[in-house]
Amino acid sequence: MAFVSRLVAQLTGVAVPPNKAIVGENAFSHESGIHVHGVLSECSTYEPMRPEIVGKERTFVVGKHSGVHAVQNKLREYGLELPMDQMKEVVARVKKYAESGKKLDDAELLAVAYDVMGQEAAPVIRLEEFTVFTGLNFTPTATVVLNIDGEMRRASETGVGPIDASVNAIRNAVSKNIVLKEFRLEAITGGSNALCEVTIKLGDCEDAQLLSLGKSVGSDIVTTSVDATVEALNRLWVRKLSANGTAKERRKAY
Repeated sequence: MAFVSRLVAQLTGVAVPPNKAIVGENAFSHESGIHVHGVLSECSTYEPMRPEIVGKERTFVVGKHSGVHAVQNKLREYGLELPMDQMKEVVARVKKYAESGKKLDDAELLAVAYDVMGQEAAPVIRLEEFTVFTGLNFTPTATVVLNIDGEMRRASETGVGPIDASVNAIRNAVSKNIVLKEFRLEAITGGSNALCEVTIKLGDCEDAQLLSLGKSVGSDIVTTSVDATVEALNRLWVRKLSANGTAKERRKAY
């Protein structure tokens, strides 16, 4: 049903309102702490049907009405387990930001959580070199050199565009088990030199539970996308090594 709705919207040029029943973006979204707790315990409490039946996914939105359960569930998606005192501090900050009119996405929520925890792990993967070629009647090609815990890796890949080629090259340098789950691009300012914000979600085809987010802001779409990808890779790397993190095992992670 959701697929048909999106197809009709694409063909007619009429967007589906977010508050549209069943197929709207907010149809299976929950923010209130009571709602989230109820749905996590028994989804039929607030949902007349499972979202999968109509081709949708259940989402938990973090905002001023969120409680501990909503934030805790969202952080667990990215492998973060915080003690209750730290979790309450994260919730308090989320509410403070939301009340000021700021909407936190997953990447910003992770940043808040890492700040409350004290510090984020030092990056294991560093971008040393990056080049991309594109143009008319030319297949976009990217070359990257990554420093992965002291080991230099170089890779070149093509793609349907410069961003696709760049992400493919980075994946090839690290591991082809890495999959791009989501790519989101937003313009922050106007004009041809506008600042853009890129958010990238990565996963691992060997473990569906492994997810990570990277976010970057810049004036160049391609380099900003590369920065976001490297940030997401570092967080994915840390999650992959959460059980054992010696320097020798780091090299075997991917």
